[in-house]
Amino acid sequence: MGLALGSAAFSLPSTAELVPGASLQDASVKPIAEFEAEPARTLTEGWGDLVDIATVDSAVGQRLVQTAIDQTQWDDPQLEAHLYTEDGSAVTSQDDVEQLQTEIASRGEQFWIVPGVIKRYAAPEPVAVPDAPTHHLHCSDCHEETVHRYTGKTTQRERDGWPVWICTDCHNPQFGHDPLDPQSSSVFADLDSLQETQTQHHQAVLATYKDEFGHYPWQNRNVS
Repeated sequence: MGLALGSAAFSLPSTAELVPGASLQDASVKPIAEFEAEPARTLTEGWGDLVDIATVDSAVGQRLVQTAIDQTQWDDPQLEAHLYTEDGSAVTSQDDVEQLQTEIASRGEQFWIVPGVIKRYAAPEPVAVPDAPTHHLHCSDCHEETVHRYTGKTTQRERDGWPVWICTDCHNPQFGHDPLDPQSSSVFADLDSLQETQTQHHQAVLATYKDEFGHYPWQNRNVS
């Protein structure tokens, strides 16, 4: 029961609560019990041996609680919490710690500590695309018409590829019409998972090309 409640609590905090101030696409907590092998030392450094679950009044439980308290930078305005209650609430002050310890001591029931590791997912770097056609398209992220910049075609749709446009406000990619083909006018505002994969791959290809050659494929280069 304790492990189930702890694992459920891990799903409640948002990315901003788990890693405040960080620019991340997503963050979640993976319970130690779900690791098929022992987590890498780089993930658990400073915490000692981690267990799937322990009672708070056990030696292991007391050590883990104290380590969480010691690891927390209480004077940091963007404090990253290391203790969460079963409802997903972060323990963000030493007053919270004292209140939690009082509750544990006064209630005649068993308390458990369930260790987990925060998994961070960085957002891809936006692709800056200068000197390319622009067009007003409806952005599915901004929920309004914004200026989109054409970045070329993907290479994963047979030989033709999908024309890709990127919102200049939020950098969300989407498929659209081919600016070089006047007969092409359809715009795809909503992307399914396959299309998202294709456009992200397209962005990565553009970034790699720019890193290697110093310019995008469509930019004119003066040869001296």
